[in-house]
Amino acid sequence: MSALLTSDSKFWKNRILLRTTVLSWALVIATLGLFVVYTLPYQKKALVERMVSETRNIVTSIDQVTATALITEDYGTVVDHCTRVVKESSSILYVVLTRNDGFSLVHTPKGWEQQQLSGIWLPSSARVAKSDFLKNDLVGKDVFHYSHPFHYSGIDWGWIHIGLSLEKYHAELRNLYIRTLWLAILCITAGLAASLFFARKLSDPIKILDTVTQRVAAGDLTARAEVKTGDELESLGNSFNKMTEALGRSREEFVASQEYTNNIITSMNDMLMVVSPAGVINKVNRAALDLLGYAEGELLGKPIESILTCEGQDQEKSASGESLCELIERGSLRNLETFYISRDGRKIPVLFSGSVMRDSGGNALGMVCMALDLTKRKETEDALKKAKIEEERLKTQKLESIGTLAGGIAHDFNNLLQGVFGYISMAKMTIDQKEKSLSMLDQAEKALNLSVNLTTQLLTFSKGGKPVKKLIRIEPIIKNAAKFALSGSHTDYRLETASDLCPVEADEGQLSQVIQNIVLNANEAMADGGIVRISLANVDIARGMIASLPEGGRFVRIDIRDSGTGIPEQSLSKIFDPYFTTKKKGSGLGLATSYSIIKNHGGLIEVKSEPNTGTTFVIYLPASGSAEMEATAAVAHAAGTKKIRILLMDDEEIVRNVAQEMFAALGHGVVCAEDGSKAIEQFRQATEEGTPFDLVVLDLTVKGGMGGEEAIRRILEIDPHVKAVVSSGYADNPVVADFRAYGFSAVLSKPYRLDTITNCLGSIGLS
Repeated sequence: MSALLTSDSKFWKNRILLRTTVLSWALVIATLGLFVVYTLPYQKKALVERMVSETRNIVTSIDQVTATALITEDYGTVVDHCTRVVKESSSILYVVLTRNDGFSLVHTPKGWEQQQLSGIWLPSSARVAKSDFLKNDLVGKDVFHYSHPFHYSGIDWGWIHIGLSLEKYHAELRNLYIRTLWLAILCITAGLAASLFFARKLSDPIKILDTVTQRVAAGDLTARAEVKTGDELESLGNSFNKMTEALGRSREEFVASQEYTNNIITSMNDMLMVVSPAGVINKVNRAALDLLGYAEGELLGKPIESILTCEGQDQEKSASGESLCELIERGSLRNLETFYISRDGRKIPVLFSGSVMRDSGGNALGMVCMALDLTKRKETEDALKKAKIEEERLKTQKLESIGTLAGGIAHDFNNLLQGVFGYISMAKMTIDQKEKSLSMLDQAEKALNLSVNLTTQLLTFSKGGKPVKKLIRIEPIIKNAAKFALSGSHTDYRLETASDLCPVEADEGQLSQVIQNIVLNANEAMADGGIVRISLANVDIARGMIASLPEGGRFVRIDIRDSGTGIPEQSLSKIFDPYFTTKKKGSGLGLATSYSIIKNHGGLIEVKSEPNTGTTFVIYLPASGSAEMEATAAVAHAAGTKKIRILLMDDEEIVRNVAQEMFAALGHGVVCAEDGSKAIEQFRQATEEGTPFDLVVLDLTVKGGMGGEEAIRRILEIDPHVKAVVSSGYADNPVVADFRAYGFSAVLSKPYRLDTITNCLGSIGLS
């Protein structure tokens, strides 16, 4: 047993096991004690009753055999029988027959004798059988003494006394004690083992639950109680495991929620702080640390007043007029413009909001403070103010430019109209002098040509002036334009061209006009003559390298340099404004027109200049990868060599009349229509009658009716091979710039002359 208890070193530490074992053992011992207390007297009584029964049998035997002999005083028979009875049983120490007068026959293992006895031998109480344990003088030791009255024929003769030895009684009693002791030991041992077994059956699952509970309390929610008892303890273990699993899921959800919340707080661009009821900063996000310049450890534990103070900020009012302190004391505030103080003392403008956190009892737990950095907004507001000022300044400049433009146009047109009216008036006066009258009309026509040039420049400068592009090589165009601009001057030019110069898609006439304008300015800047240096090369511009050419790509670069007086710095930003000029002579439209032409070609024109050093204009034109070139053949067309039928559509009667006369003067037949619908009807009718038109001339814009763009689509449905010319005074229309894409064969720009008509017809093979 001791080995069992001491074999487990943890036995005494397991209080539940110890208590359960001791309690069970105590119950076993108490039960056994009660059993012994109640059983031993019963066993002893049974031994005594057995002795009584034995003595009663002996008395009955003696009574039956010796009754007559005693009455007849045949003591020999009595002695023989009693002697035999004593000898047959070793436990009988004596047999005494006593008459009422004290005469006694005493029989012992040693023999028999007659004696006169009294005392216990003649009981004075009722004549009933009685027994007792006593020390008898006949044998000198303790005996079981049994006395039984002797009756015969209704006469009380005396007593028969039997004395039994106690050795057998004591031996049986001793055996009873020994058996009881062994039974007690066996029961106690079995009880201890059983109590220990059942205590372990009870305590081991509890110990498992205790161990797992400690692990769970330490944070290990993966711990599980493996209890396999098949009873309530196993059910308790399963319930505990379910509870632990639920706690694990709850913790995972809480951790995930906390991580999600922390990620939100961390990734917020706005500043967030959590302040305790005492006004101490307990939590702060990265945005606030970065803006204020603090490390997290430096800011945590600081009072909120160190970066946002209530004192002295009564001037900071909300929309409702409440001060910051009043709003905080009230429990919440929204969108208050105030300042945070950074680590280096800077005042950072913020839009501040705050809300007090409270528990279910309404007690303040702290305050959540949110702030939006207004620095950029303030900077933007300042920038917008500056931009607005700059915009107003630019508007003023534009108004000044428009005023200059309007004045310049009025001045130039008045001068040109003066020439037209003057020469026409002179022609009328000299009508009878043919040569002189024709000379005057020729001068008026030249004045009108100058007016056309002026309107062309104005259209090009405006949003219009779309170039009629074709694939060309620019070297001969630039050479001819430079040569023409410098003719008759003391200035020459030098042209350097890359051997692999790419072609470009450009309007030949507009590009020539740009080069002439710039070369003329260079010539005028070098009063004593000089050299205008022109270089042509391919350049590759990376995306974003030049702001005005954000997409980049391959370009043809044209550099035009002079060594003249240069352009003053204050004038560089205005040289592309219309009618701005620093020269005494000049319209101020040349560079403005050049700027619009290059821009409409998808290019860029820049200028660099230093006083008394010279000026350089740099032009970028998108290069083309196409190798196909359009040949520009000069074809001489003789008027009236080929007679054709023409359908002319224009909404202006004066234009129809003069155009009809001009085409008729060239020998062609003309049918007129005032809008697209009538032109289509006339074209269809002529086709059906077998007298189709050789050429259709369509005005692009018709007020209140169908214009040339829609009309050509309908006419092409009737005759896909028709030759058509678009006629317009709007050079900015995309149909004019890309006429072939719309089904036209050529362009006849208003106003036009007879030679213009002849060249147009020749370009499409109709002259």
